[in-house]
Order: sequence, then structure tokens, then C-alpha cells
Amino acid sequence: MGGDHPPLGKCGCPHAALLFHRAPNFSIMPGNLSFHSRSNRKHGCIVKRAKGIFITGSDTNVGKTIVAAAIARALKNRGVNVGVLKPFASGSWEDTRFIKRAANVADDLDQITPFYFKYPLAPFTSMQLEKRTIDPKSLKNRIGHLVRKYQFLIVEGIGGAAVPVTASFDALDIPKELRLPVLIVSHLSLGTINHTFLTIEYIKRKGLQLKGVVLNAHSCKRRGLAEKTNPRVIRELTGVPILGIFPRIQQKKIHDFETLARAAEKHIELDKLL
Repeated sequence: MGGDHPPLGKCGCPHAALLFHRAPNFSIMPGNLSFHSRSNRKHGCIVKRAKGIFITGSDTNVGKTIVAAAIARALKNRGVNVGVLKPFASGSWEDTRFIKRAANVADDLDQITPFYFKYPLAPFTSMQLEKRTIDPKSLKNRIGHLVRKYQFLIVEGIGGAAVPVTASFDALDIPKELRLPVLIVSHLSLGTINHTFLTIEYIKRKGLQLKGVVLNAHSCKRRGLAEKTNPRVIRELTGVPILGIFPRIQQKKIHDFETLARAAEKHIELDKLL
């Protein structure tokens, strides 16, 4: 967790994956986790709907875990019964532990992260090296207890939006499967326009509801011309709202979740996520 504001995720986002179109397999009902699938009905299992948000990154190392943790603690402080979920993790349990502590939940690590991979790579690559396979579409059955338990779920992705989990399932198929709207976390610095545009386009291609973008200033020791103009340019050219600019947090404050919560309350439009 080096640097002043460490982005905790370790899995890269190959934007070249945007070139490979995967046809949608699910209908979308944005804003709610819906577990009323045919298979569940067939077995007499009707699970209530729960509100939530899926947080993806425009790339790896943009600080989405920090932002997810800050939002979780801020909502907790508001009295929201908030749970956290990071369905897929590679190479380390660090992110899962971090959001678990931020939300102050008692769930086991393997409940928050039901699919864990040994190597700090895209799950698809790690599974090849591990010589294992999974069925990512079984995710709904694995997290039903969290939907019943919590009023609002914050679901963090892995790496960037197009990271492959299997040959036919990538990071954005998580909110597609769970029927959740998406929040993008992007860095504030030079280069973010390109990364954010690509991520927005891929979310649109998937047919998902996009709540907006939070720009993370974790890497900005000072804000130059790019940092001052990027939010306006992204908003004007995409029409996607900028829901906040999350400030740089000093290293010694990273595990002070109340500091993160105050930053979220001050700098992110939390009401627009609920």
C-alpha cells in the first residue's frame, strides 16, 4: 500500500478488450439486485430485491477500493445498513479486508469475495495457470445471504471494466448479472479523458445504467491544467455527470475510515447513488 493514496487493486485492465464485442445475455433492470431468476423460481427460492451500486475503475490502480470504502463508511454513518461485496479478487485478500473493515461488517472474507484467484492477474489468466474453472453466473446463488441481510450493497469490481473473468464473462458482466447501476472511478490526471471515455462506451455497449464518474486525485501532488479541466471536458463531451472529485489522502490516514467517510460526504454526491 505504497504512496500517499494507494489504489489497492492489482488486476490490470486491457482496454484492447473493448474491441471484442460480447453479446448481452441478460435483460437489465437498473438500480436493484434482482434474484428472481427462472432457476430460483423453479426451486421455490424468491429472494427480496436490494439496492446497490457496482463500482468499476477506468483502469487498475485508480483507487476504486479507497472510494468504495469511503462510500461504505459514509453510508454506515448515515444509518444505512450497508454491506460490501468484491466477487472476484486475485493475488491478495487486501482489498477484501479493507472494505470489510470500512463497512464494519462481520461477514467472512470468502463471503465477501466468493471467487479468489492465486495470481495477481486477470482471473481468466490466473485460472489458466491454476488449471481450474468456475461458473461466474453462480454468483447470485453465492451472495443471496448478503442481499437478505443488507439494505444497500456496494459491489467492487476487479481491475478495469473489461478485465476477463472467463472467455465469455468480464468485469462488467458482474453488474449485468446482478442488475446493478455502475459508478466509474477514474484518476484525475492527464490521460483520464481517454480511459474514462473508453470505459463509458463499454458500459453503454453492455446496456448498463451509469450513475456517473468519481475522479480520484490520489496521485495528484498538485493540480495542474489537466486536473483543472478534465472534469469539465468529460462532462461536456459524454453527458455523464461527475459525481465528485475525491481528494488526495495521506498514507497515514488511509486506514482512518472516518477520514475517508468525511471525504466522501464532502466531495461525493452520495444521495445520487442511493
